[in-house]
Amino acid sequence: MEEFSPENITIILPAYNEEQAVGSVIRDLRDELPEVTLLLVDDGSVDNTAQVARAAGAHVISHPRNRGYGGTWKTGLKEATTPFVMFFDADGQFTAQQARALIKQWQRTKPALISGARSKSSHVDPVRKPGKMILSGFSRLLVGQQIPDLNCGLRIYRRTQLLSFAELLPNGFSASATSLILYLKQKFDVSFMPIETRKRVGKSSVSVIKDGFNVLLLITRLVALYDPIRLFLLPSFTLAALGIVYSVIVIVAQGLGLPVLGAVMLLTSLILFFMGIVCDQVSAIRIAQARTDAALARIEAGTTQKDEAA
Repeated sequence: MEEFSPENITIILPAYNEEQAVGSVIRDLRDELPEVTLLLVDDGSVDNTAQVARAAGAHVISHPRNRGYGGTWKTGLKEATTPFVMFFDADGQFTAQQARALIKQWQRTKPALISGARSKSSHVDPVRKPGKMILSGFSRLLVGQQIPDLNCGLRIYRRTQLLSFAELLPNGFSASATSLILYLKQKFDVSFMPIETRKRVGKSSVSVIKDGFNVLLLITRLVALYDPIRLFLLPSFTLAALGIVYSVIVIVAQGLGLPVLGAVMLLTSLILFFMGIVCDQVSAIRIAQARTDAALARIEAGTTQKDEAA
């Protein structure tokens, strides 16, 4: 297994119109962690983000047009050559000291993924607080566990491991949430480090309503892929409970048999339950096939490399 050290880490900085903050962010990282590789992915910025980043000492890759936050993750993963990658937003909300602390935390625990978890004292735009609460509650309901921070942009991954999931990552804002859900559903070792963030420099390009809805949709799709029965059990049990309560009330109050509405709710709950069972089996087949295809692809790639070397 590769040694985990600053020399083996590429810090990937997604950036879109961040010329106000990116220079100081890169200089601070360079001073605090001179051994790491700094890779800024400029996502089609229309300001001087790329020029400022180069002048500050980062290697820069520019998208010809805006592809989205997840698009910068994918580009960074493909271009990085180190065993480990750290994602670090270029808007000034994180500090270089937090990046070093995250590295030290990983060295102690060695998880598959370590993420920052923003404390309650961290700066959050008031307009985003309701959305964050909804996302947190929804993800906890579907995933089945408490998530300290769903979409923090300060994280460390094993590069090849995350790269194997790259096709499942969306190009938009929800890439960070998607990858975390994937790791949790795959039962990988995930840990969190509390951090306090500052107010970002400049204006965010994230749409609270549009991007928030996309995150909810993606979480639902991921849970449907990796744990579909959870999506069906909750409405199934809820309908069954309501059907039983309603039927008992009607039978006691009117002295009649099973009411039509109660029967419909009970039958619907049974249908949902068995749909969940079927979807769970389909999901298991899909995941097994995907793993087989990935293994065959790695074998084929290794064979091709040996042939080329020969």
